[in-house]
Amino acid sequence: MTGFIEDMLLRQEGLSDADIAAVNAALPDVQALDAALQAQWPRISKLAPLFLRLFNIVIAKQRTLT
Repeated sequence: MTGFIEDMLLRQEGLSDADIAAVNAALPDVQALDAALQAQWPRISKLAPLFLRLFNIVIAKQRTLT
């Protein structure tokens, strides 16, 4: 749950009470996703350079087609 200070900052950024309630409702899912990412980070960090290289190849090929 967001606290008073976080609520005020979010309101200052234009979020409504409903938006803040939605953020608070999603926090358990965000925390679970964060834990899963941390647990799998070694695998993700090994694959990231490969995917980046492949994406760059595809982007370069697409640029030559236009």
